[in-house]
Amino acid sequence: MPILNGPSRAPHAGGAPDSLAILLHGLGADGNDLIGLTIALGPRFPHMAFHSPDAPNPYVEAGFGLRWFPLEPPDERAAGLRKAGEVVETYVGELLEEYGLTPDRCVLIGFSQGCMTSLYAAPRMERQVAGVVGLSGALLFPEWLANEVRQKPPIVLVHGDQDMVLPPESTAHAGQTLAEVGLPVEAYVLPGLGHSIDPRGLEIASRFIENVLGLPDGAE
Repeated sequence: MPILNGPSRAPHAGGAPDSLAILLHGLGADGNDLIGLTIALGPRFPHMAFHSPDAPNPYVEAGFGLRWFPLEPPDERAAGLRKAGEVVETYVGELLEEYGLTPDRCVLIGFSQGCMTSLYAAPRMERQVAGVVGLSGALLFPEWLANEVRQKPPIVLVHGDQDMVLPPESTAHAGQTLAEVGLPVEAYVLPGLGHSIDPRGLEIASRFIENVLGLPDGAE
């Protein structure tokens, strides 16, 4: 099993964390791409530890960056996605053990291919995480889900209506499929946003995290 490494941030307030966020980056990026979100999220969740691991595979077609799974051919994409889900679950378990936290204190935040990986992994984990934030992503192989779901963590999906990489309809389809198998889902399409993350999305994500962790608004 690959060992994931990447940038991390200790709790903004110092001391031992009482919660954990794992940030999964998109195709062709690495963990540095999302760790900057802690500039906004760190003060909002001052007792939360943040880890933004590098995906374990090189993005060979592009010649730079990393990926969680290959895009083509479909059979390699399927096998790669399953492997990525196993890797992420193991990584979550390792960090929870390190910090002495239970899964209900952990949220996954995934962007693009990291969102796809999060949406695959979370419903299939042995233990249920607190929630999933899926940004500008999609639910791959939706036909698998009904027969494989083990957990039903709450999920929030955010997508821009100007996304030219992954169409916003992918979030609508993901939300419908997830809801059909009983996962609590909120979905938002933000006007004027491309394949990116903006303050509106971060505010939606923050309020969702406060809710699933049982925190008062604006404070941990």
